[in-house]
Amino acid sequence: MKTRVRHLYRKKILLASLIVLLFFSVYSTLFSGQFILKEAEAQTTPVIFVDPKTTFKNTGESFTINIKVDMGTTPLYAFEFYLYYNRTVLTLTWLEEGPFFDSYNANNFFVAAPGVGYILVGNTFTVIVPGPTGTGTLASLTFSVAAVGTSLLDLITDYPSGLFELGPAPTYPLLPIEHVVQDGYFNYSPGDLIWSVATNPSAGYDVASSVAVDSTGVYVVGYDNATGNLRWRMEKRSLTTGGVIWSKSYNPSTGVDRASDVAVDSTGVYVVGIDSTPGNWQWRMEKRSLTTGGVIWSKSYNPSTRADAASGVAVDGTGVYIVGYDSVPSSTNTQWRMQKRNMTTGGVIWSKSVNPSTRIDAACDVAVDSTGVYVVGYDNATGNLRWRMEKRSLTTGSLIWSNSSNPSTRADAAWGVAVDGTGVYIVGYDSKPSSTNTQWRMEKRSLTTGWVIWSKVSNPSTGADEAYGVAVDATGVYIVGYDSKPGLGNTRWRIEKRHP
Repeated sequence: MKTRVRHLYRKKILLASLIVLLFFSVYSTLFSGQFILKEAEAQTTPVIFVDPKTTFKNTGESFTINIKVDMGTTPLYAFEFYLYYNRTVLTLTWLEEGPFFDSYNANNFFVAAPGVGYILVGNTFTVIVPGPTGTGTLASLTFSVAAVGTSLLDLITDYPSGLFELGPAPTYPLLPIEHVVQDGYFNYSPGDLIWSVATNPSAGYDVASSVAVDSTGVYVVGYDNATGNLRWRMEKRSLTTGGVIWSKSYNPSTGVDRASDVAVDSTGVYVVGIDSTPGNWQWRMEKRSLTTGGVIWSKSYNPSTRADAASGVAVDGTGVYIVGYDSVPSSTNTQWRMQKRNMTTGGVIWSKSVNPSTRIDAACDVAVDSTGVYVVGYDNATGNLRWRMEKRSLTTGSLIWSNSSNPSTRADAAWGVAVDGTGVYIVGYDSKPSSTNTQWRMEKRSLTTGWVIWSKVSNPSTGADEAYGVAVDATGVYIVGYDSKPGLGNTRWRIEKRHP
């Protein structure tokens, strides 16, 4: 039997009211909570519980919980319970009578006070029967998730509610049954997927390297192989669907050219990467129009005569922060390089370098908030590539804290970072599946310590898959990179939105 939540009663409750009055007069002195036991007590005592105990869902989704009992050999003649929930997060949309009583076809199922953060549900038989024993469902409730958040599914059977059995003739009083109560819990699914799009500009290597977001769209940068050599590719996409708003490509040289990262403020889009114009890789930095993608200013920087790359960019009201690596020590010993530049001219404000090992080390991305600059990348200090994360001073670039993580004994690298008021979001790859089957790795870490809050992995193919860039707003976390689903030698852009 189904009951829509907007109805207060499904059946007449006259008999139920008489039973409750009788119960008040005879047992009010007996029933003062002593029949409700702690969850930890022996499970031979009857139990009323929420099933499943914990539910994870995303906003816009629905889920159903069952209120169940395990009576053992004790017969159940009547019940009444309250279920409290967080109505700012959950909306109760449907309630259905369970089969434990409904199969008898001689009961009085009723519902009251829905839609105010709690609901009262009860049932009693309308004939003299012992009542069912064992395990069964009393009621099923369906909720929709209205907002990100959590909710205790708080099951209350305090006086005058509870579980009752039928007493002896001739009066057949309702006798309260001592029982255990087990609550449930709802939580939205942090890190879970909201939408995903893929695009394959060429039959060669195409990679989405980074992402930024503002109120008008998602900005994605990377490179494609459409011209036969790697070139910069920049796109603006819809926040809600991931559809393309505008797209730009740019080929500074006939060699390797890659856009590695993007940041955005109210004045423009900042893109950094490499070009091969000198004959060796050099840093390239651009500021572009929000609405058209046209160039506002462009800078290049060549610290050495070997490979140098700008990998990450962030912006605040005081400047543009750019990170990457240079080959000043040697071609086989690259070092982290971090700069703060003027947002209107691109001129250098400060510059820092750090060399964690005598092998290949690189800073890959940067994010900024009012307390510091967050830089991620990799170092070779353990003899294999591992994640490296630092927080540095806004004004001087000096170190505040540093963390490293080595998910596998093979190559692992942190490629992208973003920050909001709740944490630092870091993405990259690890080689846990195998050295030839890398997977996306996504983490949320503490702003103050760098410790892990949550971690997710995703392995779209059996080949190389890597997450390169991340951005965050109030509605979700945007992650970009590539996967190898098209086949060996043909990577494609992959763009995801996930819960924060």
